[in-house]
Order: sequence, then C-alpha cells, then structure tokens
Amino acid sequence: MTWSGRLHDGLLRTLRWLVVIALVGLTTVMVVQIVLRYLLQSSFVGVEEISTLFGLWLYYAGLALVTARGEHIGGGLVAGLLSPGRRRTLDRVFALLCGAICAYFCVLALQYALFIGGMDRRSTFLRWPSVIWAASLCFGLGLSTLLFFLRALRPPAAMPRVGA
Repeated sequence: MTWSGRLHDGLLRTLRWLVVIALVGLTTVMVVQIVLRYLLQSSFVGVEEISTLFGLWLYYAGLALVTARGEHIGGGLVAGLLSPGRRRTLDRVFALLCGAICAYFCVLALQYALFIGGMDRRSTFLRWPSVIWAASLCFGLGLSTLLFFLRALRPPAAMPRVGA
C-alpha cells in the first residue's frame, strides 16, 4: 500500500471515531438536559453551548468523512454518458476544484479562528475559548482539502470503479 493509501485509511479510521464520539456526546448532552429540565425541574445553563460544540464537530468531521469515503453527491447525466476513462478524468478535475474551494474557505476559517483567538473571545456561559468552535470548521475544511487532493492524485488503478 502506498503512503497516500495508508494516510487515507488512517484518516478514515480517525474520522469514524471522531464522528461517533461527537454523536454520542451530543446525544448524551441532550438526554441529560431533557432529564434535568422535565424530571428534575432544573437546567444546565451551558447545554446550548456544549450541544453546539458537539454538533459543529459532528458536522465538520462528517464533512471530512464523506470526503474520505468519496460519497459526496456527484456525477449526473453528463457523467453517465462518459466512458470510464473520461469519467475518471472528470472525477480528478472535480476533486481538484473541490479541493481548491475547500482550501480557500479553510484559509478564511483559519483567519477567523486567529482573529477570535487573538481577542480571547469566550463563550457566554461556560467561558470556554470560542476558538474551539471555530477549530471544527478549520479541521473539517483542512482535512477535506487534503483528501480531495489525495483523491485527485490517486493512480488510475486505485480509483473507484464507475458505478461502484
């Protein structure tokens, strides 16, 4: 297996675990809040912040996971009419284009994270650094950029079969 294949497989395993952890965390926080609010007539003030944090990490780790698995919506009528060789070429062009778009937005996300980190902005109730929330966007877009470029550089033999 090539270095890019090993990197891809390692990222895929890591992303699966991160998605599971974020999903379990989000579910747990929401269940605890329901129990506190409706059974104990109490509330945890920072639950909205924590649930948003878990949600953002779930969304952006999910973005990178879908990218790693090659399961983004793609193709369409034109791609169905192409030969397998031209389809692989089109897939490479789309991977490069998507990688460039993700890279652009990743740079914007990094600039935003540095901006709020430099201001030492904190969440309203928990007083956690707001950069933790912005880091999820940087993480998801950064990994998606890397994965799109790895997909574009993959040798033809390693490309998924059309229709598979």
